[in-house]
Amino acid sequence: ELHNKLLGLRSSRDDSEVNRRGKSREEESGVTSLKSQRGKKGYLARRIFEIVCEVMASEGMEELFRRATAQGRDTTDSELADRMFNNIDTRFASATTRQEKVEVLSLVSDLGMTIDETIRCVPSATAHYINIAKKFNRGGMDFDIKYKRDRFDETKNARFVEFLYRSNALITLPWGDTLCTLSDGTKTPIASVARKFSFSRICRMYRKDLEMSKEMHLKLGRGSITRILKVLAKRKTERMTCVDEFSVDAYEGWKQLTAVVEELRGHGLIGNDEEKAMKRWIRISRAHLEGEYQSEVAESSKVAHHCSRFSLSDPTRKYYASQCAHEHHGKCTDCDQLYLLMANLSSLTDQLADAEAS
Repeated sequence: ELHNKLLGLRSSRDDSEVNRRGKSREEESGVTSLKSQRGKKGYLARRIFEIVCEVMASEGMEELFRRATAQGRDTTDSELADRMFNNIDTRFASATTRQEKVEVLSLVSDLGMTIDETIRCVPSATAHYINIAKKFNRGGMDFDIKYKRDRFDETKNARFVEFLYRSNALITLPWGDTLCTLSDGTKTPIASVARKFSFSRICRMYRKDLEMSKEMHLKLGRGSITRILKVLAKRKTERMTCVDEFSVDAYEGWKQLTAVVEELRGHGLIGNDEEKAMKRWIRISRAHLEGEYQSEVAESSKVAHHCSRFSLSDPTRKYYASQCAHEHHGKCTDCDQLYLLMANLSSLTDQLADAEAS
């Protein structure tokens, strides 16, 4: 009961009032200043003892403190501190609930000691509980309030999964199924998928997509994204398929472009800086075609490179051509840079071929 009264008093009183009353006590009662006691441990013990006296007799606190200290004149400050901190340590170790542990440590958490000093005085205490006790003393925690953490948001998860499939970050494999457990406990088979991009790149694409659609309030945290992508990690290819062959051909094509740049550098047609710039744009163009470009391509687009009707039409055969109902006056910086890069490489390779022929 005394302990509960002490906690109630300390949580409700104002800091300025504590300083004023503490100063008046020392001036009126003639009690030696606590800060002048030898040893910090003895000072802390007398500080707790003074608070207990104030709770027991708020009006006659000075008289109670004088009589209590007079009866214990044979006890030194160090012995008093050892007994008091041993009792606090025993109470903390025997506490069965989190709230009780925090309340016990709140007696010593606001006495100006560091975490290491508090642990030396109360060996059973931990840094975690000491920090919670400090927060409790500042009034930042109420054990009567039940805190609930929202660990699952179906809307945000659905938005992220929809982005993964729409942005072509996943490839549905033509073989195998994966059993997924739903929230109601039932298991349903879904087609196995392979993740095409790295974690950091998917996060960048996801954030950019949310910013463009103005849906940043549906953004998932990195922890949730990690758990979802862990399920959708790249799986080992079991056999070659048409999709795999296209992927292999594309990979070899980018490697050949890099080899062409290195060969041009070896023949002195480009300098070191130009070689680095071309290799950099090869990497950027590859990332663009594998990621953002696939989500930007549409049947009808004002950007010529993004319009599938225009790009797949053969101008020489009317049976394989289709007219667009719009004009292509849009521009894509990444696509234009790729075409410029290919034009430069073509021009340089022609120069190299002419030089070797001559």
